[in-house]
Amino acid sequence: MVCLMLLGTFFSILPLQESVFEKLDGYKFPVYSTQFCPRNATEWKTMSKVLNCTEENGYTCLPNEEITGLLQFCYTDPHILIEEGLCLYLIKSKSLVHGYRCHEFRFGCPSSSYLSTEIYNYPSCIHVENGCFFADQRCKSNRTIAANDKKTTKNERVLLFVLIPSSIIFSGVSTALFIICKRKIQTCRQKKDEIEIGKHKEEKDPFIVENTPTISEKEIQTWRQKKDEIEIGKHKEEKDTLIVENIPMISEREIRSQGILKEKSVQMSSTDELQYIKSKSTRYAVAAMDLGTAFSGCAYSQNKKWHIVNVHHWSTGCFISNKVSTAMLLNPDQTFRAFGYDAEQIYSSLVEIDMNDDGKIITKDNSNDYYFFQRFTVLQNLDSKSYIEDITGKKMKAITIFSMLINYFKNELIETMNRSIAIGTISESDVFFVLTVPANCGERAKHFIRKAAKTAEIKANQLSIVFEEEAVASYCQHMHLDNYDATIDNLLKKEKKCMVVDLGADSVKVAVLEFAADGTLKKLYPPTRENCGGISVDEEFEKFMENIGGEGIMKSFAKDHIEDFLMMQREFETKKRESSNKAIKIRIPESFHKTLKKRYKGGMEAALHLSPYRDIVSFFSFKLILPPEVFKTFFNKTIQNVSNLITQNPQKGGVKSIIMVGGLAGSEIIRDSLRERFSDTYVIVTPPEAELAVLKGAVYLGHIPSSKSSQVQCLTYT
Repeated sequence: MVCLMLLGTFFSILPLQESVFEKLDGYKFPVYSTQFCPRNATEWKTMSKVLNCTEENGYTCLPNEEITGLLQFCYTDPHILIEEGLCLYLIKSKSLVHGYRCHEFRFGCPSSSYLSTEIYNYPSCIHVENGCFFADQRCKSNRTIAANDKKTTKNERVLLFVLIPSSIIFSGVSTALFIICKRKIQTCRQKKDEIEIGKHKEEKDPFIVENTPTISEKEIQTWRQKKDEIEIGKHKEEKDTLIVENIPMISEREIRSQGILKEKSVQMSSTDELQYIKSKSTRYAVAAMDLGTAFSGCAYSQNKKWHIVNVHHWSTGCFISNKVSTAMLLNPDQTFRAFGYDAEQIYSSLVEIDMNDDGKIITKDNSNDYYFFQRFTVLQNLDSKSYIEDITGKKMKAITIFSMLINYFKNELIETMNRSIAIGTISESDVFFVLTVPANCGERAKHFIRKAAKTAEIKANQLSIVFEEEAVASYCQHMHLDNYDATIDNLLKKEKKCMVVDLGADSVKVAVLEFAADGTLKKLYPPTRENCGGISVDEEFEKFMENIGGEGIMKSFAKDHIEDFLMMQREFETKKRESSNKAIKIRIPESFHKTLKKRYKGGMEAALHLSPYRDIVSFFSFKLILPPEVFKTFFNKTIQNVSNLITQNPQKGGVKSIIMVGGLAGSEIIRDSLRERFSDTYVIVTPPEAELAVLKGAVYLGHIPSSKSSQVQCLTYT
């Protein structure tokens, strides 16, 4: 009887749960709409088979560009590696996935990197409603229960007061019919058979077994989707409290600088603080560019919502990041071709090698005519007469390369803003641009970048060049307004000086900042610098690989299989941020295995067996498995040099706190090592999105230039 009641309820609700599954136009590959994404690995594999996805074109399920519905498709790559703090959606015009920063989600924002094939582990990334992610606190559907009760729709009332009672009635009728039929059968049988039938019915009811319909996997998924929505609604009832209750207190420094707060005892929420701190920019938006040696990035925010910084995300098809590799490809006539991951992929195809029937290597005839620049944004000693070499040794003027780079970012930013917030109405004149340079490069670097920006047709009255350390200070002062914790801002209130350790790609820079009485940046002391950044860690990894495969193996691999070489670099880049207490697995491309076979008949297995690591490092299913003690050795040189820069800094007197920023600040190994060494001397903090501190701080400075003093002192450089 219980089974029948459940069955009746299921059939009464089932018509409402039919999933829309239709092919959509306008994409470069088949894309289908769906009401839900798979909820586990089994369902994911099932849908992959339904769409005939392959190992080369992996099944993917993501929201659409408007965040109004879900899409499923076989993507151009097997899977996508996604950085922590990001969800994804599919851009229709380019048929490419794009990142969505989820730090404002109430729950469910990924806290570590993950693969797109495992996105079902983060249901908040595939639960959309009313044009936004359901978990996003800015989503209109995320309101308190009281608000939801007042705005209950007509359809919801139907579900509550019509469908549920009808399910109960249907169940009752089904049960009554069953009882009547049963009694008629019993009266027509002899008494001796009634006992046997009763016993048989206790063991197994053949009526139910024969007439129970087969439930498809799609129907099960639909039921689970509805169930999850109910559970999320309950969770929202418990957790959805007023934002004001958790907003950190206002920075007194900011209010005083605006001439509003006189009494130190006055405190405000960040919502109230924003009513007083208005953007001083006269443009519609402020956009910033961070031109890094290994990775670069750009971001913007609107004038009216200046504290919400939108970071541009980049995709290789199988990798999503908020920074892009600093690589530029030019045509043989020195015109711009591509930048970032696109440049790497196009150049890889240009120099792709093959072999003829005789085993001789064949390359494309004109591949060497192209210009491919990598990691070229080192501004030290550059001027308008300087030249930069590409990877083949061809030279071009540095000012030309940088102006192309700035022009590319400018166009990318304007296109992104038009797509996201204005639909084609923003022009260059509506944007104020901020570019950053390292303080150790001095005013000479500012002059060089200003000239390059002018060549890129950015007007002088729409441009500001700031030191990276100034941007970091601004980020620490304002980030709590973007729904972050106010710990660092509160820390800076108590102290007049702090030390900023910028763990960049090519180098580590340590600078001491001093604040004025009103909290604005008063003095930027001469930074100290050492070439021991992320690239140094990369070099240690390459030495490790050469200890296994022999001297020059990485150069041979890069020359013959540059695309796979770059993919291995990206893989290792994500591993730098992983836990320091667990084994690290690094994917090794099959092409590297084949390259090793030219030296060792057994490939990687044979090379590893003959190496110093044969007893501690293993190789399984094209993955190197490194124990923590081996992986940590890649960071030893960097950790020691950073420690020396901190202890030997001439301005460290009076400093009690260290703020770590930069891409390598995300490394748990480095953070733990420095805290262990300096825990008795300094309070070491790493702000959220430390790799974006310079970029976001630059955006803040474009809106609130008063947060830095006009008399910042930065004299000589070491």
